[in-house]
Amino acid sequence: MDRNVEKVRFQVEEVQNNSFYRQNIADVERRGDKLEEMDRRTDELEAQAMAFKKGVRKVREHIEGPRCTIL
Repeated sequence: MDRNVEKVRFQVEEVQNNSFYRQNIADVERRGDKLEEMDRRTDELEAQAMAFKKGVRKVREHIEGPRCTIL
């Protein structure tokens, strides 16, 4: 059992010491940050679009008058 633990420890150290793996991990973290930023910007853009739509509706109602729907 101790031999297996030592083998796993060696593999973990090998991965940690390998700059290629560290670079990949750093790249993945950066991509995650970029995705979070894109998600935040998307939410902001959606809110702005909804506000624009509401403003257009108000302008249209002001110009055309309120819409009446007959059921």
